[in-house]
Amino acid sequence: MSDRIQPDRALGEQVSKVFDYFLTLPSEVTWVWSMRWNMTRIIFTVSRYFAFVAGSLTAYITIVAAEVLIIIRVYAFWERNRRLLLILLAYGVADLFQFIYLIAFETVLLVLMTLRKYLTYRRVKSRFIELVYTQSALYTFFAVVGSVFNVICIGAAVNIVSRHLFSEADKSQAAYSNLGDK
Repeated sequence: MSDRIQPDRALGEQVSKVFDYFLTLPSEVTWVWSMRWNMTRIIFTVSRYFAFVAGSLTAYITIVAAEVLIIIRVYAFWERNRRLLLILLAYGVADLFQFIYLIAFETVLLVLMTLRKYLTYRRVKSRFIELVYTQSALYTFFAVVGSVFNVICIGAAVNIVSRHLFSEADKSQAAYSNLGDK
């Protein structure tokens, strides 16, 4: 039963955060969104939205850890087959390249958006243009940050798994060789 309580508690906390968010969103739109960016607004925004980000990061780290565990189990079931391990790790590396491409693409989008904004619209006083630019720039920036985080997590996972499993395989091979010498 205690195994079931922890996930239910975490889910309850997330539901409570989402409920509070939607309950107070109209007030936030009225009082905060029209404010100029200053230290108070930054602190409010971080405190308001960091809980969602932290929950997502925790979930992502859990997923990566589970995938690493499955790789280790498959490797063990296949009697520590190094070729299979290399194939599995290659998939992880391919995942890295996917996110590196995404980082490059999102960065190009952000640069193009910023260039157009400042070359064409810098003197235009339009709340709509400011809103579209700001929201797009923030979204793209956080997409880049998320992709960088993915690269770090996947890269670390591939590195840890490969170093650990290859060192274990070398130890097993050495022990097996020593048995034959006796």
